[in-house]
Amino acid sequence: MPSGRNIGVRPMLISLIIVKPDTVIRWHRKGWKAYWRWQSTRSGRSGRKMTTPEIRELIHRMACENPLWGQRRIQAELARLGISVCARTVAKYMRRLYDGTPSAPLGGRDWSHQRGAQG
Repeated sequence: MPSGRNIGVRPMLISLIIVKPDTVIRWHRKGWKAYWRWQSTRSGRSGRKMTTPEIRELIHRMACENPLWGQRRIQAELARLGISVCARTVAKYMRRLYDGTPSAPLGGRDWSHQRGAQG
């Protein structure tokens, strides 16, 4: 077909009626799905970087050597060393360290003895 030639509205409408609207929507969704898959794989690994085994070992070591330190304190100490990790990540690896069970109270006593002294 020569360029610049007007084909008219009627032939265009006939060609548009052949395809159902559901088909057009399906093509559109499939195209966007392919586009975003391409975008996510283009930059290499997608998602958050994994915590290295060295940092996990350091968290483990700090928690064992300083049992009174909590997640925030360990996070702060790691930040002083130039390691950026959130407190939630520290808590996650501390929980794995203790197998999810709470530690025993210091001195083997709980706080019930304090209730009687208060009145």
